[in-house]
Amino acid sequence: MYLLDKANWWRFKNVNPWVLMTIAVVCTIVSVIFAILDGKQKFSRREIQAAAIITGDMGLKVQTYHNEQCNLKTTKEKWHDSQKKISMTTNTSDVFEIRKEFVDYLMFRLSKIDTLSFEIKPSPENIGIISKTEIPLDEINTFYNTYYPNLILEIRNFYLKLKSQEQQILTTDWLNKTIEIEFDMLQVSGEMFYFSFLDLIAEMPEKVKNDFYRNVVPFLTQFPIVKVLSKQEAKTMADRAYNQYNTLMNKYSAIIGSEDINVKSIEQDVRRIQQKIEINNTLKEVVDVKKMQLKQAQESLRQNCKFNKDDSQSLMWGKIIKLATAKMYDDAIISLDEYLEVNRNSDTDSPAYVKSAKAYYSLLSNLKKENKKVPVISGVAIDTIGVNIISFENHQPHSCIKIGDIILFSKNQAVRNINKYIEISKLPGNRLVTIYRLNKKGTFDLLELRLQDTDPRIGMCNMFE
Repeated sequence: MYLLDKANWWRFKNVNPWVLMTIAVVCTIVSVIFAILDGKQKFSRREIQAAAIITGDMGLKVQTYHNEQCNLKTTKEKWHDSQKKISMTTNTSDVFEIRKEFVDYLMFRLSKIDTLSFEIKPSPENIGIISKTEIPLDEINTFYNTYYPNLILEIRNFYLKLKSQEQQILTTDWLNKTIEIEFDMLQVSGEMFYFSFLDLIAEMPEKVKNDFYRNVVPFLTQFPIVKVLSKQEAKTMADRAYNQYNTLMNKYSAIIGSEDINVKSIEQDVRRIQQKIEINNTLKEVVDVKKMQLKQAQESLRQNCKFNKDDSQSLMWGKIIKLATAKMYDDAIISLDEYLEVNRNSDTDSPAYVKSAKAYYSLLSNLKKENKKVPVISGVAIDTIGVNIISFENHQPHSCIKIGDIILFSKNQAVRNINKYIEISKLPGNRLVTIYRLNKKGTFDLLELRLQDTDPRIGMCNMFE
């Protein structure tokens, strides 16, 4: 422009040099400030846009799963309604119609699930853009390829199970209890998924994360409504849901854990059903259903109770007694061998009390295999009581108790766990205890002993939950 306007150019050349220097310095400082501020930005504009697209897409999958959780709640209500209707009629044709209505609804839900696409992958372009950030690509891929589709299929398979077993489920009290727990497990499984997803998006840019919490979270009414969570807070909530899931699994296993008792219960159920509504099903079919569910639940519990390398000694023992409580005695014995191998050197008393615990569980296992009744002492079955003596304070000698003794009763009250023993100990009266003591033949002697006031305090562990 100065070539076209020489007069203006001449005036510019005559500007004070200090003014020019000041302008140059100011421009340099501003450039440096902008560069510093730009360097402090964790994500570029392009990366934020890519992260927003991926989060929005995953959010749609979360909403889809949330909708299936809503439909699951409706299914549970229809199931309860069908049970109520059946209990109020003795007419076979009415029962048939009630069952058909329930199955028709299941078929409808299955058809809707089958329209959902599981072959979902994020845009390679957007993945490429965020690949240089700290956003966890592995977790995103797991979400798309495993987590989301598997959970939808879990609900689908549950509907298929209801459809295949609707006759027994709607009319058998024992199966009703297991199905009720399975409904709850699917709900808690959804919460695990939800908080794991919030854990994942905690790594997203702040704007992306805040937009999701503002625009999506308030509408996910089947999940706990939360404010913006940090990664650690989301992980804590996911872990809490995981623990709730394990608790439900233990309840499920406990219901079907005693095979002989439940077979007898089912036999009674079948006779009642046949007399009331003349449903033509056989005992064998119902028992087969029960055995299949038992096998599935036991395998799930078996996997959950495997030792991890970071498990503490008390956590390992906790997993053992979970197995024993579910009457999976052989699995508990195998775990006791592993427990001993790990803790033998650090706990010199472990060989004695592990040997006693193995013998106790072996006794119960053999009785179960031979279809014999569990011994009852003072009206209490021994497969629900007992604490194992594992140590004495400061390794002092005890007047009558030995490591590995199993206390069954204290002051004539059944000792089901450590807390119960402590509670009984505070009661007035003599300090009489009834114990099982392993003898040289590998069997137990039933003894009554009187503890002394001078005896050292004893360390103990539960035999059952």
